[in-house]
Formats: sequence, structure tokens, C-alpha cells
Amino acid sequence: FAHTKFACVGTATADALKRWNLLCDFLPPAQNARSLAETLPVDHNSHVLWVRGTRSKDSLREILPQRCGGFSELNVYESTDVLNLSPQITQLLEGTEEAWITLTSSAIARSAANLLGKRFSTLRSAA
Repeated sequence: FAHTKFACVGTATADALKRWNLLCDFLPPAQNARSLAETLPVDHNSHVLWVRGTRSKDSLREILPQRCGGFSELNVYESTDVLNLSPQITQLLEGTEEAWITLTSSAIARSAANLLGKRFSTLRSAA
């Protein structure tokens, strides 16, 4: 990685890299994929390897190939939805008057709404 530059969408990813003694060379002004794609300092000599999950936004694929000399993708994990609530979670939700749910991404919010149905609107949420 001696000649490799690392760009991260946000500070949490940059902090995770730091734990491996890798430094983030670029953070976009706004912590989202579109901002990264639009502001990454690349030119026609640059090659970008997008290390991603299966639900990553396509902004990088839509914008970066026109801005750099080469663009490749590497899927390193797959996100899948849980289709049924576990008995423990069902019991917890039925036995608690004020339950909180944390939503850490828009995909998780959509999945939770689908999975929880009408219960979703009765939960307090933190995003």
C-alpha cells in the first residue's frame, strides 16, 4: 500500500483504517458517496478501486469513470435482510411499553419498517 491513497466517505471509516495503521488521504466535504465521487482529487492517470458492499450507492460508479483513467469495483460483503423476527425480539417488543430502535442507515430503516410492520410506527427511533 506504499503508493496507494485511501479515500473514505466518512470519519468512522477513516478511524477504522487508522486502527490498521492506514491513513485516510481524502474525506469529502459531505459524508456521502456523491460528495466523494464529485470531489475526489483524480485525473486521467488515476485508477480507483471501489471497495464496497452490495448495497452501496451507485454514485461512484455513475460519476468516477468519467473523472479518472480506470475504475474497478470489489464487493467485500453482501447485505441481506432478516425475514422474520426472532422469538426473543418479539417477546421484548410485546413486553416493553417504550422500546427504542436505532436505525444506522436508510437500508436498515426500510428493512425494519418491512419486518416490523405496524409495530414500527409505535417505536421510538434514533437515526
